[in-house]
Amino acid sequence: MDSDEKEMLEMKADLNNQIAGANAQKVTCTSTLSEKTGERNTATEEQAGKTDEQEEVQKAYKKTFEMECMTQIEHLLYQKMCGMRIVRSSVSEKSTKFKPTDIMDCQVSDFVPAPCSQDCDPAREGVAKAGRTVLTREVMQANNTLGLKCPTLAYPTTCNAFLCPIDCKTSVFSSYSKCTKDCEGGTKARTRQITEEPYNGGKGCPALVDSVACNTGSCDRNCRLHEWTKPTLCSQACDGGFEEKFRKIRMPTRGRGVCETKMSRERYEKSSCNSHDCVGDEVCIAKLDVVIALDGSGSLVETGFEMLKNFTGELAMKFVGKRYKREMMQVGVVQFGQGEILTDDKGVSTVSPAKLVLGMTDDMPKVAAEIKKLKWEKGFTNMAQAFTASEALFEDRGRKDAQSVIIVITDGKPSFKYQTQKAVNDLRDAGVHVNFVTVHPAAESSEVKQMMAWASHPAESHMIHIPGMKALQKSAKMYATKSLVQFCPRALSPSTEIEEEKEQGFELVVEARDCLDWWVRVHKNCPNGRCAGLDDCAAAAREMGIKYFVFYPFKTRAYCYANKANDGKCNFEKRPWMRKKGWTNSVFSVYRLKGELGGGDAAATMLVNTETGKETDEELPEAKRPSEDSPEVLKQITEQEDSKIPFGNNDGIPEKVIVASDDEV
Repeated sequence: MDSDEKEMLEMKADLNNQIAGANAQKVTCTSTLSEKTGERNTATEEQAGKTDEQEEVQKAYKKTFEMECMTQIEHLLYQKMCGMRIVRSSVSEKSTKFKPTDIMDCQVSDFVPAPCSQDCDPAREGVAKAGRTVLTREVMQANNTLGLKCPTLAYPTTCNAFLCPIDCKTSVFSSYSKCTKDCEGGTKARTRQITEEPYNGGKGCPALVDSVACNTGSCDRNCRLHEWTKPTLCSQACDGGFEEKFRKIRMPTRGRGVCETKMSRERYEKSSCNSHDCVGDEVCIAKLDVVIALDGSGSLVETGFEMLKNFTGELAMKFVGKRYKREMMQVGVVQFGQGEILTDDKGVSTVSPAKLVLGMTDDMPKVAAEIKKLKWEKGFTNMAQAFTASEALFEDRGRKDAQSVIIVITDGKPSFKYQTQKAVNDLRDAGVHVNFVTVHPAAESSEVKQMMAWASHPAESHMIHIPGMKALQKSAKMYATKSLVQFCPRALSPSTEIEEEKEQGFELVVEARDCLDWWVRVHKNCPNGRCAGLDDCAAAAREMGIKYFVFYPFKTRAYCYANKANDGKCNFEKRPWMRKKGWTNSVFSVYRLKGELGGGDAAATMLVNTETGKETDEELPEAKRPSEDSPEVLKQITEQEDSKIPFGNNDGIPEKVIVASDDEV
């Protein structure tokens, strides 16, 4: 505790230093902002003055050119030139050598300026340098010997003698700031910066701040909820469990808004599941990553530890690593109870770590063998270190599509409860289900209540209480089965399966797999060409003499296919969208018939039908055959494995557990 307090004080001092530094930086930034704001205001005023000067110059130019220059031009053209022509016309009328009509003056067009050598002077300041151009005009009528000669046709002159105007340029707007109010009308703003100041009469800068209204709604708002979650895993594999659904808050209340409570009917649903009776020989076939944490502390004494070890071995042998050609359970083992205080060279004290006995594996006999080798450690109960070691196992070998579970088997007497609580919280926050098997004579003791508080919600589904070592010694197998069906969401009884298998005459071989070159339509031989379920498919397959078939219920009917070789093998070649050749992930599952097969008229279909007929609208065409590249199929597989896992197939017939070979199902 002293070390934790020292660490907290150091962290507090560090945070205070950071706050002081941030405040100093804020003062500096505020000063810089004021300075730059003043500079901007000065530039804006100067720009306004330059704009006024430009307008005055343009007015003076217009006045001088239009009122003085144009007056002189009109005087030359329409008074002096006209007067000279009138005199010449009067003289020529009295001439005996030529008439006025014999005189032909040179006529030229108006001047046309050539392109200027520059649009403007690119210099930012100073006196503008003029560009050069040539004014040209063309002869429209040549003169004779009596008329006026043509004037000069080209005049070089200056042009564009002004500095180029530079428009103001700005950056793009930033994102809008946070609204100043959460409701009842606030504002949010975005800003931009000047990247280039205007010069020489260029366009001025636009507004640098843009503000809009936001959150204009009422401050009173009811909460909004997400859609219902998927059902949780069933709390028990048999003897009646329950599953839960929730609606989580998507948007919280505001002001005087209201929201349904967490356990209200609008946000919580609880329904029964796996209501069939337990037989006693159940094994777990759920897809789980399990860490068994076994207590070996001194409070157990050696005989008590041997009882816990035997119980743990019984439980481990009820776990199944692989079934239906699919990976099911992985199990790792951690032992705690060897706790002691260790002091390093610097005088820092720590608690000894838990012992990592076995990493994640699907080899259950190996798990049982490693548990059998464990020795009584005699130390104090360092349970927190067991949780930490378990978290490391999940991070190292845990699977993304498997639920992580820890099963703590203990007498319920942990040391350092604060550290243990923190370790439990870390695991639960990571989505790990925390389960306890507590061997303690008093169910109402503080130790048992503490284990229930640490177990995942709901505690009654994640906590097994065994009333003392004598009860455990007397009924170890019974408590192992009880722990299994309570901690495992999907279990089966091999003995019950054997009996039902004899009765139904077929067995499940491979789950959620399909072979895309199995195209003999078994369902064509069902009544009216439609199979209602698995029983119909099995009956049709038996009549056709088929031993293996794949089955998939689709809406109100079932589809089932077989291969012509009838050998249970899949020879489908690898396609670009497949990971490997052969079997693919699918919503189909593979079944095998037992007993004698039929040989009636339907058997001929098996031998001669090449399945090349055109599909009807109700069939599943090859392009739509469910396979591993279909998002819809993967969604269905995920929902089956990770959410509401049925204890049997769709017809309510329990599935056979069998391990298939690699080349044959």
